[in-house]
Amino acid sequence: MKNLFYLLTIMLLLASCSSPLDKPIVEPLTVEELRSVSKKDTSFIEFYEEIQDFRKSFFIEDLNQVKYGDISYKQLQKYIAYGADTTFTKPIIEKSTAEWNEKYGNYEQELDSLKNYWQNYLKENSLMSYVKIEFDHIDKERYSYNNDIKDVNLALKLTPLKGKIQQVSFSYKVKSKLKSDETESIYASILDDNRGSCILTSPFSSPVVRYWEVNYTLEKKLKFMSTAEFNRDYDIIFEVSKVRVNNKNISEDDLLVPSVMEDYLKYPSLYEDDVIKYYFNPDYVSDWEYIRKAIDNELRTKDEKCYNFIKAVSEFDED
Repeated sequence: MKNLFYLLTIMLLLASCSSPLDKPIVEPLTVEELRSVSKKDTSFIEFYEEIQDFRKSFFIEDLNQVKYGDISYKQLQKYIAYGADTTFTKPIIEKSTAEWNEKYGNYEQELDSLKNYWQNYLKENSLMSYVKIEFDHIDKERYSYNNDIKDVNLALKLTPLKGKIQQVSFSYKVKSKLKSDETESIYASILDDNRGSCILTSPFSSPVVRYWEVNYTLEKKLKFMSTAEFNRDYDIIFEVSKVRVNNKNISEDDLLVPSVMEDYLKYPSLYEDDVIKYYFNPDYVSDWEYIRKAIDNELRTKDEKCYNFIKAVSEFDED
């Protein structure tokens, strides 16, 4: 009888010591359990909401329940907190950064030489080397009966540089001088009302001035603006897409610049890693990839099941 009483006492003590966080994450907490836990940790609600989303999606598949269903709330919370702890990540970042610099941080000179080569190549062979295009003035057509402005045209000066131009196709972009290249989106050219396209089919072997009507958006900006005011407030950038010179048609495709190099010359910081892999080292990895892998290895060692769970959830979300 004493033994039975002793066992019951031990069981009650163990039950009273158990925490809702010991439950597996596939099991929802009761309202009382959630209230009790959130009083001690106000951030738990947000964590619990994410777990609820996993149960509605990721854990619908039986195999995922088998693989990761026994992970407890406490275990997963501890793992996430560990990964966010700078006392854990800082030494890994410092060590892996030093390793990366030793292995991959010595391509600066090669990149500069490569960049200079292709910039010189484009300067000598680009379509802009065949014709110089300059803004000349704003031309305004007026109605005969009330003197209001009917149309606004850009008068552009074209100068042949390598022989007689028989045809040329180009685009322009009107840009505020207050707006730097750094603030412009990569996708700013898409549906950009500050742009225009021009085609000239009349041959010329000496400088000529030709006129192109602007679109409605530019017309609103320019109709009450003088040429001097335009030059003060705006730049205009030109890009030639096709040109016919000395009976030869030339387009951008004839320049034979690798696409990875074209991207790099426009946006160096975005495509530097791709250029290094393409030209110098196919096994190259970026610094952030190298550091991320080092942190992942440590996290896997800390709790492999939680690591694989987080990875599986991320891949599930991508699908």
